[in-house]
Amino acid sequence: MRIHIVTIAIVASGLLSGCGGGGSGGDGSGGGSTPSAQIQSGRFIDSPVQGLSYRSGNQSGITDNTGAFTYEAGQDIVFSVGGVTLGTIAGAEVITPVELLAASSSDLEVVNMVRFLSLLDVDGDSSNGIRISSEVQSISVNWQ
Repeated sequence: MRIHIVTIAIVASGLLSGCGGGGSGGDGSGGGSTPSAQIQSGRFIDSPVQGLSYRSGNQSGITDNTGAFTYEAGQDIVFSVGGVTLGTIAGAEVITPVELLAASSSDLEVVNMVRFLSLLDVDGDSSNGIRISSEVQSISVNWQ
């Protein structure tokens, strides 16, 4: 019996201490909520690349016909095509395969990424932009 009373007293004191005083988040706002992330936009280009998946914090989606994407300031961006991750990079206004791979344009990794994206282009003509179709996006989910 004594053990149960001690246990109840400990639990009750823990509950009461969790309920007490304040509510200020320590930032002077009194609300305790975190500030919302600053959303910025950028473009992925070799030629503008439409159809790349991206993720940055709570932002995610598919690049549009200008290669545009959104990202959270201070958060990295992960670019992929289905199950193939192309790379991760700090947010920037313009991102190219060179920046994404932190390499020079003549490095084999960069050349292969450009070839890969060009092969996925709907019309095979990267001079008018690279467009990855929704069909390829769906099929590529299983690529690794």
